[in-house]
This record gives sequence, C-alpha cells and structure tokens, in this order.
Amino acid sequence: MSGAGRRWLQRLGLLALGGSSTLLALGASEVALRVLGYEPIYSVYSHPEIFWRRDDLLGWSHEPNSEGVYVGPRPWPVEFEAPVRINSLGLRGPEVPERSARAYRVMLLGDSMVAGFEVPWERSFPALLEAQLNAEFEFPVEIINAGVRGYGTDQSYLYFKERGRRLEPDLVIHLHGGNDPADNVTLHRMRRTFSKGGLALRAQGGLELAGYPIPEYPLCSEWLLDSSFRPRRVDTPFESAMCGVQTRLSDRSALFTFVSLRLRQNPKLLVFFYQLGSPRSGAESMLSAQGEEASDFPEVAPRRELSAAILRALAREVRASGAEPMFLVIPSFWVGIDPRDFASEGVTLCEVADDLERAEYHYEHDSHLNLRGHELLAERLRPAVAERIRARRAAAARAQGD
Repeated sequence: MSGAGRRWLQRLGLLALGGSSTLLALGASEVALRVLGYEPIYSVYSHPEIFWRRDDLLGWSHEPNSEGVYVGPRPWPVEFEAPVRINSLGLRGPEVPERSARAYRVMLLGDSMVAGFEVPWERSFPALLEAQLNAEFEFPVEIINAGVRGYGTDQSYLYFKERGRRLEPDLVIHLHGGNDPADNVTLHRMRRTFSKGGLALRAQGGLELAGYPIPEYPLCSEWLLDSSFRPRRVDTPFESAMCGVQTRLSDRSALFTFVSLRLRQNPKLLVFFYQLGSPRSGAESMLSAQGEEASDFPEVAPRRELSAAILRALAREVRASGAEPMFLVIPSFWVGIDPRDFASEGVTLCEVADDLERAEYHYEHDSHLNLRGHELLAERLRPAVAERIRARRAAAARAQGD
C-alpha cells in the first residue's frame, strides 16, 4: 500500500475512534443525567398539542371530557402548571347549561390567549368576567369559552358557523391575535402533530374551503397557501432533517433537556438552534416583517386581505344567527388591518389599551397572559359587555311594550 493510502486509513481510523469516543461520552452523560433525575423535555413539559384531537373540519379541536395539567412554557423553565378540564362539548370550562330565556349568553372565540391554559380556569379572564357580570346583574350571565390553542381566524369562523351558533349566544366576542393573519395562510407548522385546511379568497370577498380534505402532512414540514390558494411546501430538506433530530431528542433525551436548560441563558443562541429546524419562509418569519409580506416567499396568499375577509364573514354569520358581534381589539395585534373598517358589519369594538402588552402581565419566558394579565383583561372587558347586555335588554323591553 502506498504512503498516501496508509495516511488515509490512519485518518479514517482516527475519525472512527473519535466518533466512537463521542458516542460513548454522550451515552454515559445520558445515563448519568437520568440517575440525577433529568428526564426528556416532554416528560416534564406538555406537548403543545395536549388535549387536541384530529378534526376533519377544523384540523384539531379539544378532546371532550379530557383533563390534565398544562405545564410550560417553551423555552424553559417551568413557569406554570395549570389544571385544565375540557367539557363534553370540547370547550374549556364547566358544562354549558341548558339554554334559558332569562340568561344572557356570551361566546368567546380565539386562540391560546382565550383558551388560557396557562392559568387555572377560575383565574382566567372568561371565568373572572362571568363572576363579575353575575354580581352586577340579577339574571344569569353565561360565558362560553370556545378558544382553542393555535386557532386562526379561519378556524374560529368555521367553528361558529358549523357548531357554535347552535349554543345560541347573545353576544359573540372574537379576540384577533397578532399571529392570526399568518395562521390563516398556514396549513401545517413544523413540529405540530395536526394540520388544518384553509379558506381561499375569491371575487367580492367571497370565501371557499381550500386544502380539503385535510391530509396528514409530515411532522417536520411546513405548508402554506400560495397566491393561488393552493397548498405549497416551504421548508428545505436541511430544515426538515434538523427538525426531525430536535423532535426526537425532545421526546427521548435527558441530555437534550440539560443542554436546553443551559441554552435558555443565551436567548439568541436558543433561537438560532430552533430556527435551524424552521423554514425562513414560514408563517412565523412573516410575522416578524411587521405587516409586510415576506420577500423570500412572495407567492404566499395575501394574509391581511384574507384575514379581513374572514373577519367580515364572521361578523355576518354572527348577525345572521341573531347574536351581536364584538371584536376585542388590542391595537398592536391589528397590524395592517383597521378594526374600524368592520363598523358596517354591525361590529362593536372593545379596545384594550396596549398596556396589556407590558411585561408585568405576561410570563417571563412566554407571551401568554399571567394571572395579573387575565385580571386586567377581565376588568377592561367587563364594561363593554355590560353595556351590550343593558342595550339588548332595553331593546327587548321596548319590543314587548310595542
């Protein structure tokens, strides 16, 4: 064998030895950390999809009659451990009583901010609002929480149109989240177990279903509606591979938990590793564009126009059911969409000052409201709801007098 061949074999042997040593060290570290009490991340923290089930219309919905403890957030460490119970209708909170002519019924629509899994039910803003209104009025006021983690405006609209209206609410309040426009064009997000369909924007603001029947997209893939409202995959093979590695380690490795807990001390590094397994052209990166369409994926569906059309359709559907529509407006969430444009649809606006965005009302490592945030939101929402209750009762009294 030539000298060059021998040197090549020597290098190969050194690489093999180095690789074997690294694997042994990692294995020993994994065993040692297990002995010390470390566990895989999702043996400690809740999977984002906890309480979800597959839903042919909405993509996912709550599993009826389920209960458990929601632990989070991501990134770590644990900041909340809240008990969650889903009623027989697949909604968070107590059972919905039989409809009474005396009661005034409010339905809340929205995403994780409405679902409020981060706090116990009795400390969430829907429960606080219900208690405050019942103390103010001499008849029952019922709050139905139809919020589901991860929902876009499209899913809230479809839920109300096909299911929620059957509960005969008097007032329907939708909380428009800052990520709703991106969610409305996203059919599947990286690392998410369940996928969804979408809505296509047609002439004169018409809407029709797109991406149905909902396929089982690969876990580590991201799919958006393109400019023709067709599903389009936007992740690269490298991003998909990195997502696969991270997902498996999250489920199985105590060492990964140990490293992740150290990485949280350097947020920029944590974001860097997370983005290795996330497409730059995905919906989350579009949100960072402050209302502008992502330049690296110009063929995405027009998310602001689509979101506005869905909001109009929701308002019309609510009015057609005999209820009043109200939009809960946190100004910083309405980038590129003016809530005043929906006055022609009979929508009442309840504007909550941006001080709700202050850090003191949110968990330190999570964007969701903490206990103080839920208290503040209930306090800000109560006068607007009380005003609608009085107006509706006054109108009913006048109608009886006539």
